Amino acid sequence: MRRWRRSAEARAEARSRELDVILDAGSADPPGEGPFAAERAAAVALARALPLPDDVPTQPLVTVRAGLAARRASRQAAHARARVSLRISSAAALGLVAARAGKRTVVAEVSEQERLSGLFGRRALGHREGRLAGRLHGISIDPVKAKEEWLRYQLRSSALAGLLGGSRIFQYLTAAAPGVDELVTVGKVWDLAQLERHVGGTRSYDLAIVDAPSTGHGIALLRAPRTYAQIARVGPIAKQANRIHEFIADPRCTAVVAVALPEEMPVNETIELRTNLRADMGIEVETTIVNGVLPDRLAKREAKKLARLDGRVSAAVRAAVTTALSEHGRAVEQREEIERLRREAGEPLIQLPFLYQPDLGPAEVEQLSRELEKGL
Repeated sequence: MRRWRRSAEARAEARSRELDVILDAGSADPPGEGPFAAERAAAVALARALPLPDDVPTQPLVTVRAGLAARRASRQAAHARARVSLRISSAAALGLVAARAGKRTVVAEVSEQERLSGLFGRRALGHREGRLAGRLHGISIDPVKAKEEWLRYQLRSSALAGLLGGSRIFQYLTAAAPGVDELVTVGKVWDLAQLERHVGGTRSYDLAIVDAPSTGHGIALLRAPRTYAQIARVGPIAKQANRIHEFIADPRCTAVVAVALPEEMPVNETIELRTNLRADMGIEVETTIVNGVLPDRLAKREAKKLARLDGRVSAAVRAAVTTALSEHGRAVEQREEIERLRREAGEPLIQLPFLYQPDLGPAEVEQLSRELEKGL
């Protein structure tokens, strides 16, 4: 079977012309020769809305009819997996942009999630700083180990820190006290951003990026130092917590970047984040990244023509048309949510494309970083 090996631009142009011919004809027998004319129409319609990566040649047309359902299921599964990685992939892409600009950068993820290393094809980092690519480093913060480091810093003695940290009473008290994990976690991030490191580490960094939790937990993380400073009032805990809070609240030192999916609930949460950060901590969101934006490859005229075909086409073409219209509908809904978020934010948004890959790796993070760099 013939496979297309033309450039991406030529392939897109050819598919566009061919789809117009099929739509204008409005029948189950589009122009063309061979026994697979209907299947060819399905392939064209499907490829227009759901393009393959440029380096993957077009599949033989004979497999289209049997492969439609499997291909749709595979893409849905890929989309579900990619949603999980949108926030950490944005942080990794931002880190790459900074590293390319010559800044020694570290990206920190919290709660031992260990997703960052996989994006760069590296083994798990754990609670230690490791190089990811060039001048970019990473760490997966473990609250328990961060607590041990904090004790060593406060007590100025590893032996005393080990004795106290191993005490059951101390473990019980810290487990019962709300917000301790958040405090030591944000304290670790603060240390990563210092020119003179206080807790175990190597050289200083020019920029520290933290993949903070989603809206509610993220605000709790940023609020923890101020909360403990108010509770303690005096002493080393209050002094340290105040230093961290002042660093977070100072726009010359810290910037908050929101990351959202172009969907109703994530957009609502991002709007809520902006409002709560401003009201509760006096912090403004610097910018918002909208990740996972689908391409809208059908014009309104084309979508209407596809919808009118309905029962006048074969089952294979109908399946392709249904998939194309569904993807088009999702793209339209996304753009409505992006516009709503833009109105609420009052500033331009940075949009990153949805990548049609089952898993993200170094090449995909590089691609996202190049797109991100254009919007900064």
